[in-house]
Amino acid sequence: ANLTDSIIQDSDTDDEEEPSALPGEEEDSQAEDSDDESLNSKLCTFTMTQRSFMNQHWYHCHTCKLVDGSGVCAVCAKVCHKGHELTYSKFGSFFCDCGAKEDGSCKSLVKRVGRGEDREGSPPITPPKKGAFKSKKHRDTTTTTTTKKSAQTASRGGSGVGTSGAETKTTAKSSKESGKTTKRSPRRVERRSSFPSLPILRLVHQIDKYKDTLRSYLDSSDDLTSSVVGILSNSLPVVTSELDHVTSYGSSQAQQAVYDLHHRDKSIEYTDSLVVATLGSQEGPFENVRPNFSGEQGQTMKQLIGNNSIRRVAMCCLSSIKGKKQHITVNHDSGKLTILQLFPILKQADSNKRKLTLTRLGTASVPFTVISLSSNPSSEEHLAVCGLKECQVLTINSSGQVLDRITIQPSVESSGYIVKAIWVPGSQTELAVVTSTFVKIYDLSQDAISPNYYFIVLTGKIKDACFAVTEEGKFLMVMVSTGVIYSQPIIPMCSAVEGPVYFTVDLCVMHPSIQESEGLVCGGGASIYYSHSLQLLFFSYNNGHSFVASISKSTYDLGKIFEIPLKSSGGGGKAPNSTTLVHWTEVQNHPGLICALSQATNNPTVLMVKPDCIQVHELKALPNKARVQGMVALRQPAASGDPNSQPRTTLIILCEDGSLRIYVTNSNANTQYWLQSQFQPTSPLAVLKSTAKKKHLPVVRKVECPKFPIDFFEHCQQLQYNEIEFLGNDILHVYNKQQVKHRFNVGGLYIANTKPSGFTVEVCNLSHCTMAMVGVRVMVGCRSTEKAPSFIEVFGRIHTVTFPSGSARWVDIPFTREESLQADKSFKINFGPSSDPSGISMIDCVKVYGKAKDVFGWPDTPP
Repeated sequence: ANLTDSIIQDSDTDDEEEPSALPGEEEDSQAEDSDDESLNSKLCTFTMTQRSFMNQHWYHCHTCKLVDGSGVCAVCAKVCHKGHELTYSKFGSFFCDCGAKEDGSCKSLVKRVGRGEDREGSPPITPPKKGAFKSKKHRDTTTTTTTKKSAQTASRGGSGVGTSGAETKTTAKSSKESGKTTKRSPRRVERRSSFPSLPILRLVHQIDKYKDTLRSYLDSSDDLTSSVVGILSNSLPVVTSELDHVTSYGSSQAQQAVYDLHHRDKSIEYTDSLVVATLGSQEGPFENVRPNFSGEQGQTMKQLIGNNSIRRVAMCCLSSIKGKKQHITVNHDSGKLTILQLFPILKQADSNKRKLTLTRLGTASVPFTVISLSSNPSSEEHLAVCGLKECQVLTINSSGQVLDRITIQPSVESSGYIVKAIWVPGSQTELAVVTSTFVKIYDLSQDAISPNYYFIVLTGKIKDACFAVTEEGKFLMVMVSTGVIYSQPIIPMCSAVEGPVYFTVDLCVMHPSIQESEGLVCGGGASIYYSHSLQLLFFSYNNGHSFVASISKSTYDLGKIFEIPLKSSGGGGKAPNSTTLVHWTEVQNHPGLICALSQATNNPTVLMVKPDCIQVHELKALPNKARVQGMVALRQPAASGDPNSQPRTTLIILCEDGSLRIYVTNSNANTQYWLQSQFQPTSPLAVLKSTAKKKHLPVVRKVECPKFPIDFFEHCQQLQYNEIEFLGNDILHVYNKQQVKHRFNVGGLYIANTKPSGFTVEVCNLSHCTMAMVGVRVMVGCRSTEKAPSFIEVFGRIHTVTFPSGSARWVDIPFTREESLQADKSFKINFGPSSDPSGISMIDCVKVYGKAKDVFGWPDTPP
């Protein structure tokens, strides 16, 4: 048995000293090369067992269809079947079917030749690798690094006999002498542009005709510095004069209008002509738009929505400022989403049709009840979907199909909940998940588990949050339940690497209508929103007061505050919750037009903000069956090729009965104020700007999956079913806890679920005091491959379930160290929907693997 163990055990590598990376290669490739070389002396276990059975670890290869009773040993898994789809089978009586092949194709029956030696022991001539065709200096460095690597290999010994200390020292010394350039000290690398940018080249071309004059002026001067300063000083009045006419806001009139917007008193004008209804769809084109709060989690959602702790967002628009495609996503009950193309809907709104015909583009499902949707203004492909404690980011193509999904694990505590998700302005990959007690900001192009920033509130619950980008940087602003507004700069000093940061800077809000009573400001905070086009902050409170204020560049001070009383409450705002405005939205490419919903009735309100007045249009109350569930507002560009076509702004409302109602803005001076030509931004250096369309860098849509060794589960032990427990409403409403364990433990049994969006199983570690969970294995497809889940998701990593061999299989999911620490007491497994026409999903077995915490190296104070 010991002899067999020595043959099949995974070879350990010496990681006390890492070899230097070759130029142009990654460190991972060199680590893999080291693993390959350590396997050269390992042979297939068939050389020992022949066709006799012997206890050993063995694997299934689905690529080669070595499944069921067939498989390969650990050595063949790493050598002959490297890169194949492998799953761990077990430790049991077995002989290797790869080595038993009669065609002799097994590569592990004899020792392999390493890179540093041939059969006679002399160094072979290796083919050039990536980065070999470089300068002489680089080639010398590569040779030196290889010498060092060979010296390290020699110092470790290839036969298992330890090398003496003197020999090791001598070898290391000779390696050091032969490779002095290998050791590199840390240095700061500065990025330098190889070529000047196009605007600089154009500027050079413009001043080229004056070069002789400038050169003679500089040559005649004794002090070059003073001459350059003199040229710049003489140019300054010209630039200043030009900026008087052209500013960052556009013309000088625009600069004055913005100043008046922030400082002048404003009248409130009530109107009913900002938007006009055009047409609506037939009743009920969307099913189950109204949520059905069932189960324990459903009742919690209903309670939180009822007390205005969270808001359900049933519709959003997928569009970007420069994007061409526009889609609408509708949120149904039970985690189902419907995606529609927007152009046909808007085209019908321009016609004389009385009813709107809707055509569905695609559907998507998530394994939880959706509460809110958030589209990315910088990328029309990305949609953030939030449940009570879950969050997924979907990548949707122009055909309405989900290309990719990333699961974010914000680790919400048992009493907490997700309020909303916000995309960081100007970023395609940065997303903030706002919960009741903290905000985590992720860069999904790098990591979906560990946030870049982690902010916590000291007192109260977070009701709403927004980003404000000013000349001084990027700021996160939150409104808490006590009515306090916090502002937090997003700077490297606040990185989550050093731990969470508390919100400490609160804004001083001074207005006669804003009073504090019993520790609450105006009955508590309700919402907050920052308009980047107007540079105004909108916020509201639970007692019915809504305000708008200018804000300093540091976001720490508020300027003049204006109240927005609504006509429905007589302008006094005394009716609790009757006129509190929430869910503020701004129409892209139509500055000044702000939309909001009433907190109590969900009735839409449209605001047109101008320097001297705020026009308020409250849409009339709709029938009970037509209660508003969602609202989007967007700017529709003019139709190409039609000289009579004009851009127009459209408001689309989703009602409780599943119908859509469409409104358009009046094309008069009331709604077009900020679109006037004198307010449009221009630049005195516009002639220097390139007219070519910018090419956006591709977005990394999926977090890089960590790499695990093939023999990962060889070094773990399976947790017995009396050490774990399976929970979750999705399975416990059909089976009890003991039935689930029994069905997983007995061959031929299974558990099934009929939820169309898939289901979730929570695994609890009953022996968490001594054991750490390090991986899980799931058996699927025993009854039918059609009834197997389409994917299995753990810790945001999605494992697509395929059947290359056409038969049942195990899906192996090892954990990273961080994931094991996170799964101290429990973790969740999300199973995607199956392809079965009847909607039945089955899993045959779940095995959880662990290690003793002392072997795992469990920290005394885990994060």
